[in-house]
Amino acid sequence: MTQLHDAALTTGPMPIAPPPKSASRMRDLFLYVRRNPTLIAGVVMLLLLLAFMIIGQIMTTAEDARPLSFRPSQPPSVEHWLGTDRLGKDILTVMAEGTPQTLWIGILAGTIGVIIGTLLAFISGYYGGAIDTAIRSVV
Repeated sequence: MTQLHDAALTTGPMPIAPPPKSASRMRDLFLYVRRNPTLIAGVVMLLLLLAFMIIGQIMTTAEDARPLSFRPSQPPSVEHWLGTDRLGKDILTVMAEGTPQTLWIGILAGTIGVIIGTLLAFISGYYGGAIDTAIRSVV
């Protein structure tokens, strides 16, 4: 009787194997990104900034960002797409030349913020009590 019972249990349909973890993780990541329009907007803005930096570095030189004393405060034109400033510098060229430094400053400031925040969180979690309250009230 037990042999018939065991045979009936094993001859049924085989269970479906779960998908590989990598496919499931990619699907979860895709769903997470799709549900967060602010993440998409941030990534698009970062990619546009990187594209502006790369194209600007290819098309301009630091020489183009030097002051031109004979063309101060010019409006936008074919030669200077965003015009010139009071010193006669081409505004588009100055922006293109300054973008790498701007990105570097942003990355550095973000990294410092994460490090300080992590240290404060560790201190607050380890000691707790009055120190935790003081850190939370300041931050």
